[in-house]
Formats: sequence, structure tokens, C-alpha cells
Amino acid sequence: MIGPPTEPLFEPRFGLQVDRTSGLAKLGRWRRIGPTHDDNTMSSEIVTGEEWHRLAEHEIFLVDRPTDAVIFNILGPARAENGDASAATAIDAAITSHLPLAELISTLAAQSTERHAAFTRVLDVRIWPPTFVVAIAGGIASGKTVTAKLLAAILCASGDVEVDVVSTDGFLFSNAELDHRNLTERKGFPESFDHDGLIRFLAAIKSGQRDVIAPVYDHARYDVVHDRHQTIDRCDILIIEGVNVLQAALIPAGPRIDGKGLLVSDFVDLSVYLDADEVDLHDWFVARLRQLRRETANDDASFFANFNSFSEADFAAMGEMVWQTINRPNLIEHIAPTRHRADLIVEKSADHTVRLVTLRRR
Repeated sequence: MIGPPTEPLFEPRFGLQVDRTSGLAKLGRWRRIGPTHDDNTMSSEIVTGEEWHRLAEHEIFLVDRPTDAVIFNILGPARAENGDASAATAIDAAITSHLPLAELISTLAAQSTERHAAFTRVLDVRIWPPTFVVAIAGGIASGKTVTAKLLAAILCASGDVEVDVVSTDGFLFSNAELDHRNLTERKGFPESFDHDGLIRFLAAIKSGQRDVIAPVYDHARYDVVHDRHQTIDRCDILIIEGVNVLQAALIPAGPRIDGKGLLVSDFVDLSVYLDADEVDLHDWFVARLRQLRRETANDDASFFANFNSFSEADFAAMGEMVWQTINRPNLIEHIAPTRHRADLIVEKSADHTVRLVTLRRR
């Protein structure tokens, strides 16, 4: 019979207490609804955007607010000074939109830590506490990267917690490889990703391996860069964001264990889908293209240097063609259908504030 450990086998890595009632539960804002029109297999709980933002105004959360400078750097001048809104207003809106979700992540991560402690205590085994993995999905330009970075900033401001952010864009095949496979016009579609490499990366993260390497994508170069990479060393929380994190179409292609293909979602502890009206996704994509063009105007190595001779109208027409022939079909056929697989669906308004949050009941 296994006796009690002679010494502590595990010390929690989070300075968090799990015997607490979440802010969402305390405020009692969730409402139960039946199966939605696009998903007749489960019921949901919803909270309005107004109620979601009101959560951040109550002093019931343990996560902290980062400095305004940190938030401003994440948002960038284009969004932090959007329209008539001041930078301070945009920063406050970003905090209130993301604080409840950061609190949820910290609570679930702490509970995962306690669960691991139970295994080590009862089974008397020494295993590294698994990284808590959050997946953020959504259409192109839906704000996945900004959301991931804001959540990481809030979580890191709360104490001694190590959070890393990885984009699945780094697991796209290089432009040269896409050209070799005749997939250049399918960039961003499921078949354009190194699915096996992504699965191996996540398996290494979850198994507690040291110094796991993630490839990096450079939007200015419009390609995976081979002279840079990310190193993930047993972080407490990993936020992985990308259009493909909830896709299930590539089951046969993934590494196989006992004859079963593995998906990204097999390694995910909490999944979030950022939803928005198609017209807003379109406008955000066009705005991002213009911003990238401005930011790389003096960089001859940039992908956008190819369009230096384009007028604003010609460049806008090129962006519209990309949206209509690549991004929109990908959204409709492969990205939007994954929203029902997320634990939380966050619907965003045109100004990126939260309009509605749906919790899928499993």
C-alpha cells in the first residue's frame, strides 16, 4: 500500500486560492438558454456585454490591472487612439473587456494545480505540474493576438505567474513550401498548417519538457522566419491563439496514439472563440493591412514593399480581393463552424468591446 509522502512532492506555482466563489457566480448574471440555432446539441449560459463589463467594476477579482503603458503598447496607437476615443478610454475599455476572462483563467489554472497536487500526494509520484493551456480562436483580424497579450499582461500583473503566448501562425508552412505544395492561394486554410508540428509542440508542453521551441511568423515578411523562434520553458499558463485551434478536420493527419488522431483541442484546458459580425471582421482586416503597409513603408525587405507603387485605391482593391477569395471562404467553411466547440464564445462589437458572452454547457 502506498504510504504518505515523506516530504512535500509539490508546491503550488500560483499565488492563488481556489476556495473562492468567482465574480460571475457572485453577481449571478448568467442566464440559461436552450440550444442555439447553430448548435442543437447543448444548452448555454449567457451574459450581456453590459453585465460582463460591470463585473470588472466590482472588487471581487484577485487578478490585477497592468500599467497603462503596458496596455497601450499591446493595443498600439491605431487602436488605443481610435476615432474620438482617447487613449485612456480605450485602455479602460480593454481592461474591463478582459478582466473577467483573466479571472476565470486564473481560477481554473489554480484548480488544475490543486488537482495535480492530489495526484502527487495520493499516488506518491513526482511529475511536473502540467501547463494550463488556453486556446483563443476566431476569424482573421478578430483580435486574437491582442486578446491573448492582454490576458497575459493581466495574469502576469497578478503575481508570480509565468504566462507565454504562442500564435499558430508560426506553424504555417513557409511560403516556399506552400508554393511547392501548390497551396499559396490556400494560405490560412487547414491544409496550409504543419499540423503534426503543432501537435508535437503541444504534447511537449503538456508533458513538462524543458525549452520547447515554437516557430515564429512575421506579418511584415508575410512568412515564417527561420532566424527567430520562441522558447517555452514550463510556463504556468500557455495562451495559444490562431484560426485553427478548434478545427477538427485534420484528425487523420495528426500524430496517432492507439490509432486515434490528435487535435489541438486535446491539449486545451479552456477554449475561447472571438466572434464578430462579418462586416466588422472585414473592416478590421482592411485596417490591419493598411497599418502594416504604413509601418513597413521604409522596409525594403517587407512583403508590403511589393505594393509601394500601388495607389491607396489599388491597395484597397487588392485587400478586398484577398478577403473575398481567401479570408471569407476560410471563415465560412473552416473557422466559424468551430465556434460551437469553444467553452466560451465572446461576441464583439465594432469597437472591440464585448457584446455578449456565451458559456457552452458540456
